[in-house]
Amino acid sequence: MKSLLSNTLYLALAVLFLTFGAYFQMRDIFTGLIITELLIIALPAFIFAEVFSDLDGKIKEGGRKLLNAFNYLRLKKTTFENIKKAIVITFITYPIAVFFNLIIIYIMGYLGYYNVPQVPMATDTTELFYYLLILALLPGVCEELLFRGFFLRANEEYGYRYSIFYSAILFALFHFNIYNFAGPLILGIVYGYVTRITRSVWPAIIAHTANNAIAASLGFLVTVYGPETSVDLESIFQDPVSMIIELSMLAVVALIAFLLLKSIIKSLRKSNDYIEVVATKIEKPSILSYVPIAITVGFFIIINYMYLMS
Repeated sequence: MKSLLSNTLYLALAVLFLTFGAYFQMRDIFTGLIITELLIIALPAFIFAEVFSDLDGKIKEGGRKLLNAFNYLRLKKTTFENIKKAIVITFITYPIAVFFNLIIIYIMGYLGYYNVPQVPMATDTTELFYYLLILALLPGVCEELLFRGFFLRANEEYGYRYSIFYSAILFALFHFNIYNFAGPLILGIVYGYVTRITRSVWPAIIAHTANNAIAASLGFLVTVYGPETSVDLESIFQDPVSMIIELSMLAVVALIAFLLLKSIIKSLRKSNDYIEVVATKIEKPSILSYVPIAITVGFFIIINYMYLMS
């Protein structure tokens, strides 16, 4: 029942995102993003959290009822050590996410689809400041509240690994961009583990914000100080040897980053005295509960097909 309800809510948010969110973003990208993040992502996270906390029973501590939505979303304070490690995890995970996104891009290029969506880049420091607020901080807070706050918690009764991977899939799917699916999937898994280990959503919020800030800052540096040349994916495939060498080098970097990531996650577990208790009997969601997700996947396929055919 809860799984069907949360998945239906996800479908409803996807529809709102693809209709009202897209409408406002087409009129003005920055205003549209603010409306999307606050009203379509963050606000529903608090509303759904309050509803689901009531379904789970009132949460009390020391005879005092806690603010259910805040508790459900794990909006509890964390340590400075966790924040520092979340930032380190961001820098370590970034090349891994980029590598897997590049694999998808190269696969699509091999199939003859070279029109990779271009992300807007800041062209001066004032614009960069707004980008850091609207494209880094705002999504970092709002999207983590929904995906690592609400959807992670809503699926934990089916097992902690299931909830981490499933919420990561929902996060990646919500981007509705085949070229930017693998990266968010990797990030979603990492943020899910960080949230479970620290028992707080704040480290994931910091990590997500830092990740987007890195992307925005690198884009600014390339736009302002980089060479005045555009990358042509089609020309890259005309030199397969260079492409293979480039991917191989990135694979080595991603592998080293993965080994470092395992080490820092282990350190995070130790500093938080985290031991995962695995239930001997875990309930499985019904097949019917996945119908809303199947519909969303259908939207994902249609949108990307229309883009590729345009």
